[in-house]
Amino acid sequence: MEFCLNLVYKSWKDVKDEIILPQKSSPRLCELIGILAWDGSIASDVEKTKDYRIQIYANAFDESEYLVHTKNLVKSLFNLDMKSFLSKSDNTIYLLKRSKAVFYFLKNIGYEKVDSFIKVPSWIWEDTLFAASLVRGLFDTDGCL
Repeated sequence: MEFCLNLVYKSWKDVKDEIILPQKSSPRLCELIGILAWDGSIASDVEKTKDYRIQIYANAFDESEYLVHTKNLVKSLFNLDMKSFLSKSDNTIYLLKRSKAVFYFLKNIGYEKVDSFIKVPSWIWEDTLFAASLVRGLFDTDGCL
């Protein structure tokens, strides 16, 4: 599926950071949506600070490989270098990047997460490989056998 990016605007920082936006759907994008659905968030505080955040959380002790994989995935999709932060109070590492373009891109392709409600883009379910990639992203966050 090809995306209409007419409604996605890049901030001056997005332009400076050379952010790219995927032109069409892919298994890697579906995997990231799965990761964001369970261990991540996209948020904005437009009224106060005009802040647009993409965050992904992981356990500081046993998920370092997962974080490297996730950082590489985001880099390959958006040319976005996420920064790592350690929260010692709850042993969590979180990846953070501020990007207006990526925030609105994810919203415009149909991803939404509000509290415990997660809306997965409907086009993902139309392709078996995309659905499997979404499940991979979900499973990478908290799945086990």
